[in-house]
Amino acid sequence: MNKYILEITEKQAELIMKSLDLYTRLSAGQLNELKEIGKVKPHEIKLRTIQKAMFPKLDGLNHSYGIHSKELPDKIREAYDIFKVMMYMFNKNNNNVYSYKVRPISKQKLPLFYGGEK
Repeated sequence: MNKYILEITEKQAELIMKSLDLYTRLSAGQLNELKEIGKVKPHEIKLRTIQKAMFPKLDGLNHSYGIHSKELPDKIREAYDIFKVMMYMFNKNNNNVYSYKVRPISKQKLPLFYGGEK
């Protein structure tokens, strides 16, 4: 498998983390997250209709699959793992108390993420 190195700024890292978080949440059925993006806010009834079509087992916008759910494909857990590794290092480098060691959720090996140098 090929490996890649990406050099990014702190602002770019934050954008990637937010994107991975949103992707993971939407893939788990948290369509209410769509209310947080864009200029036009989607109507709740439309979101419930879309959620019911995409995730028929979920019962309402406040319901979603957990990250360990068998309903989620492993690629969603891989994205979650990448997000958590980045968030761990980001918080650790900024002396945030919420920097808990990451354990893999997916079947893939955790990615390496280092940096924080100025």
